[in-house]
Amino acid sequence: MSRNSPISPEEEQYQQLTPSVDGEEQNFDSVAAIAEKVDWDNENKDDENHINYWIRNFLDLFKAYRDEQAKIAKMEEDVQIRNDFLTIDEKSHLATVSDKYVNNDGTKDFWIKKYCDLVSENRVNETILVAQMNGEKKAYEEFCNNAENRFNGLLRIETNAFNEKKKSLEEKLQREKDGFEESLQREKDTYEQKLQLEKDTFNANLQKATDAFKSELLGMKSRLSELDLAKKKAESALAKMRNVFVESTGDKTAEVTASAESSRTSMKRALPQQVIFNKKIQWEGKLPPSKKPNTGK
Repeated sequence: MSRNSPISPEEEQYQQLTPSVDGEEQNFDSVAAIAEKVDWDNENKDDENHINYWIRNFLDLFKAYRDEQAKIAKMEEDVQIRNDFLTIDEKSHLATVSDKYVNNDGTKDFWIKKYCDLVSENRVNETILVAQMNGEKKAYEEFCNNAENRFNGLLRIETNAFNEKKKSLEEKLQREKDGFEESLQREKDTYEQKLQLEKDTFNANLQKATDAFKSELLGMKSRLSELDLAKKKAESALAKMRNVFVESTGDKTAEVTASAESSRTSMKRALPQQVIFNKKIQWEGKLPPSKKPNTGK
């Protein structure tokens, strides 16, 4: 829009209040430099005949002027931004509007500008709404991402804690397992040692019993040999006695018979009592220590 448009009531009021400021902007820097030296607490600051009053008045008016200029620039910027939301045809129609009739609602120019203002304002609002929606969507996505990140962080913490606890339990279980295996191994070694000792003792006793049995067997064989020898002697004596009997008379029959009976009795006596005792012990499953046979000699 052209700056040749009619002055608004606000602008007209501003110009009435600050008629001398518009042309004094170039002097603002120098006046401001002087103002730095002004004692604003001096009693002359409210005296219209003193320079302090006019410097202060000038600075206040110029500040108000610059604020209004900034508002006008912002309004023009807003108008330009709003016009950017118009289509090419709408901008073409807006360019035909005459500033002379733009405030007269009985003219076409008024309604063209009114329409463009409403359209641009509506589109600006839509754009703002979309931006807000996008912003809220982005904020929501960020919230979700943050929530997910927090959840993942907590999950990692819980997972790490669980892994640490699991590791601790596994180490404790391994220590208990090792201790149990060591205890079991000690008991096994003790049992094997005890078993080996009993085995050695049994083998030693068995060896002693075997040696005793062998010794007793040798003694029995020796005694059997002696018995065979005694038997042969007895048979030889019996044969001699028979010969004598044949050669002798019948009166000596009783004597020969008595002599034979005496020989058989001697043979029975020659049988060692130890042999009878050993046979009895064998039937009972025990073997006593070896002893020399008692031949009665």
